[in-house]
Amino acid sequence: MAYIKAGLISEPSKMLTIPNIFDLPSIGAGHDGYVFHFNGKAIKYLKYTPKIREEKGLMTLEKFETLKDVKTKRIIMPEDAFYTEDDEFAAYTMPFVHDYCKETGALNISPGDFYYGDFLDAILDLEQDFEELNKAGVVAREINRGSFLYDLEFLKMCDIDKYQIGVKRPNELNRNMLNFIIAKVIYYQILEEGANKEKLKALNNWIKKTCQSSNFVSDLKKKLEKEPTKLINEGINTLSKTL
Repeated sequence: MAYIKAGLISEPSKMLTIPNIFDLPSIGAGHDGYVFHFNGKAIKYLKYTPKIREEKGLMTLEKFETLKDVKTKRIIMPEDAFYTEDDEFAAYTMPFVHDYCKETGALNISPGDFYYGDFLDAILDLEQDFEELNKAGVVAREINRGSFLYDLEFLKMCDIDKYQIGVKRPNELNRNMLNFIIAKVIYYQILEEGANKEKLKALNNWIKKTCQSSNFVSDLKKKLEKEPTKLINEGINTLSKTL
């Protein structure tokens, strides 16, 4: 498998140069790249050559150029592109988000420690974000547990590398994905508090139904609006039962 070799990369327009990206503090790694901390930003160094990334549906320069112009509040989009000495697209920066649900320390928190009102604000922002995706012909793809980050404003979404560009009718696909994301917030919090096999099966069936629902988000918003100061972990088990 061909990889871009570790070494010097640069961002020409801002005259930024990184002699060796692997010398930077590591944030994490996945099947498609390595993430480091750089100048107050997160920088993702991409695995594979541009050709292989395109074949795998991963981040390409064309996708980067499309996504960086999509203005979002909760979905973390790329900002600046970095290139190898051979002028090959190799990395991109994005806003750095403190994920307090994964970090240890004084501010270590759980999504359940937030309020219904925080959840509602995130949903409203995500609805706007997905409208922006629709306008740009972009469909959200490959959402998994690692895509969910929780800072002091509650939910943020990362991992946009597998998003699909150039989609002519993205609205329904994105509606289903928005449903999936919001339902998964509830799903993961219930799992954190414990679920037996029977409950897990019921939750998985619930997820499948909500993804195709046209009124799931509107019904959930109404419930959250009624009790904005209620802690999520106090009512999380009722959210999947009553919707």
